[in-house]
Order: sequence, then structure tokens, then C-alpha cells
Amino acid sequence: MNFSLHFSDTVPRLALWVSRQNHCLFDLILRQQTKEFAAEISLIISNHPELKVVAEQFGIDYHYIPIIKTIN
Repeated sequence: MNFSLHFSDTVPRLALWVSRQNHCLFDLILRQQTKEFAAEISLIISNHPELKVVAEQFGIDYHYIPIIKTIN
């Protein structure tokens, strides 16, 4: 058996990977802000630029990584 022990005063920092749908992103951000989800969301990464506005509203860094289709 493996286990780990973490002190509750340590808040993990998270990066969220999102796509175009905003409902899950809003859910996680709102749960984090109401302290239901104990973590710091420090970065949002997406392959679509549309949710940058949401990240800006909550003061979270946003990085857009375009997916380019290549022909082999």
C-alpha cells in the first residue's frame, strides 16, 4: 500500500486544460472561489481562444495553444 500525507494549510496550484465548452470551467472556478474546492487555479490552457475572456474575468493566466492539423 502507498499513501501520502498532506497538511491542510498547503493549497495546491493547478493548471486547467479546457476546450470550447465553458460549463466545466465555470463550475471549477466557482467551487474554488466558494472554498468547496481547495486549490489555486493559476493557469488555464486551451486549444481554443474563446475562454480567454473567462480567465481574465477571474484574474487567471490563460495560454492558447493552437492545434495545427498536419498532412503526413
